[in-house]
Amino acid sequence: ELTTPANITTITGNTTFFKLKCSTPNKYLAFAAGSTQTIATGGILTIVGGAGELIKLRSTVAASTYTISDGGTETFSYADVKDSVASSGISAGATSTNSGNNTNWTFAATPGMWLGSTNTDWNTATNWDDSTVPSGVSVVIPNVTNQPIISGSTNSITNMTIIAGSRLTIN
Repeated sequence: ELTTPANITTITGNTTFFKLKCSTPNKYLAFAAGSTQTIATGGILTIVGGAGELIKLRSTVAASTYTISDGGTETFSYADVKDSVASSGISAGATSTNSGNNTNWTFAATPGMWLGSTNTDWNTATNWDDSTVPSGVSVVIPNVTNQPIISGSTNSITNMTIIAGSRLTIN
């Protein structure tokens, strides 16, 4: 996990990861231009910033691309992506920013991504990235101002990731 407090972390060479994770708000990840970063089959790619504190993914050379080859599971929210090729396609979610020169990226709503846009109520649809209370999907709880509270309901999900600094309250 990339948690160093330094503003910029540079990843050089062609590397294969089983787990590549960054949940440090305002982090800047620089990938060597022309390099390929591979997430192994069954691996995990997690890039989760915060509201107003996007994690930036950039090439070390402006307008020159780097490639992310994702053979695993990805979780993206609050990321700002530029000059990147996602060889197998990556959904960065609606909270992420397309800063240009990206190939095979989707910047759209992500089912199961908590935003807390309205309040702390788990069952309020507008608190979720795709405006749907999750059922039967994986859920991600990032570090946002309104942390979720589940009260008096039954929710069935397949997996849950609670990012450092976040919490889920069950009443």
